[in-house]
Amino acid sequence: FCLGSAQAQNMTKKFAAGARHNLLVTCEGKVLAYGSGEGGQLGNGALVPDVPGFVVVQEEAAVAKDLDDVVAVAAGEQHSLALKRDGTVWYWGYENDQLGNPRPTTNASAKAHVMTMLADVVGIAAGSRHSLALTQDGKVYAWGFNFSGQLGQGTTSPSEYTAIPKQIVT
Repeated sequence: FCLGSAQAQNMTKKFAAGARHNLLVTCEGKVLAYGSGEGGQLGNGALVPDVPGFVVVQEEAAVAKDLDDVVAVAAGEQHSLALKRDGTVWYWGYENDQLGNPRPTTNASAKAHVMTMLADVVGIAAGSRHSLALTQDGKVYAWGFNFSGQLGQGTTSPSEYTAIPKQIVT
């Protein structure tokens, strides 16, 4: 892994598989995506059904900027997450509350946005329509749909969801 050679820029150090898309973290800390992007889960600014080649995930910003300094990725059904070295979580894709965006202005976020309600995150995971984050102090937070109790709140409801990360109840 990532030995600093000229080939390292194209080497993969982390990866994640979603329902119909995949994410790769390069040795340079950039995120490459490929597969289905109809929900914006590829993070390249487009809502397209199929992308056979690689695209670079971009941050939502006034000036185009690739998402960088990424140490981990997670992929759900139509949403994606990235964890940066500074402990921030970034999200993109279908915004049906599994992304932690309480008031989405559209159904899809085709570029990466920072989650301002979480800090000091050391691990991330994505389920079909929910997400999880582990913080440095050992707390686990969940957000998204709670069809089968997967948010760890002691409840089960097919219509229950939360866009705000909540600490799981153990």
